[in-house]
Amino acid sequence: MTKRKQHVSGDNSVFDQISVDLIVNIMSKLPVKSIAQCRCVSKLWSSIIRRPNYNMLFPAKSQAAPRFLFIVANGLYGPNFFISSSPQPQYPDKHSSLEATLHISSIATDYCQICPPVNGLVCRYMYGKDFIYVVVSNPITGENVTTPKVTTKGYPSKEKIYFGYDPVEEQFKVLFMTWLPSSGSHEYQVLTLGTRNLSWRRIQCSTLHYPHEDDGICINENAEEHKWSDTFYKMPEVLRPSRIESVFSAGMIGTGEVVLYRKYAQIFYILYYNLEKNIITSVSLRVPGLDYVEYNEVHTFPNFVGELKLM
Repeated sequence: MTKRKQHVSGDNSVFDQISVDLIVNIMSKLPVKSIAQCRCVSKLWSSIIRRPNYNMLFPAKSQAAPRFLFIVANGLYGPNFFISSSPQPQYPDKHSSLEATLHISSIATDYCQICPPVNGLVCRYMYGKDFIYVVVSNPITGENVTTPKVTTKGYPSKEKIYFGYDPVEEQFKVLFMTWLPSSGSHEYQVLTLGTRNLSWRRIQCSTLHYPHEDDGICINENAEEHKWSDTFYKMPEVLRPSRIESVFSAGMIGTGEVVLYRKYAQIFYILYYNLEKNIITSVSLRVPGLDYVEYNEVHTFPNFVGELKLM
């Protein structure tokens, strides 16, 4: 496990004389990144920030407006990595433009895949020659946690990483699944974040699961009768392949509009697709990282809400 180095002063007598209520009051008026830096003031301040009920201590910080999250990775000349975010306008017009704020930038040595963000944390898994390891980042605090490496089976096996949050145990977990086509068998390993010694543990599962190349969610509208419903929408002329490069769906926002984007682009923009009115609204956007690396992968996630969660 690797973390950003922290220095907490051994002489905390001055800061620890301040009442806890006053400390919380001070922190409630600070930006989220400044709150994270307060961990270095003293052990008392650090313990307050790391309390499990931090959302109750700083409710305004955990109820921020949803934003667009952008992850730029795997450029033509190296696996550069950038995380940034921008406001997420609810009713943009054709003249709208946005500029994203850079949160994390790094130059990695291995090719990476991105998992959708979960509760304010971003997970990416890195491929080595015969291993995979995971890096979990908090864009708001700038923290990164790197897991131990896991040995891969090699071709023709398939590996997939999933990142999620266990609401029962209130823990973030990483699932590493290996599928062996030759034998039809599966292997499952789980790593729990927040433990003192990060380690992978094997688990048993009686149900076979098959890794899918693309990320997505399949929703059964009638869970009791297991009935599916289909809704078809006619693709607007502007989205047809002859009119525009391939676009990808990022998801749906609160207004019911689908957010579309171009995954490989240096001139970047977002498309709001109103399904009912069959109207497309284009919003231009400047994303840090696109100016420096050719042939990027730009992963776009709507409805991102940053968390003060410290790892």
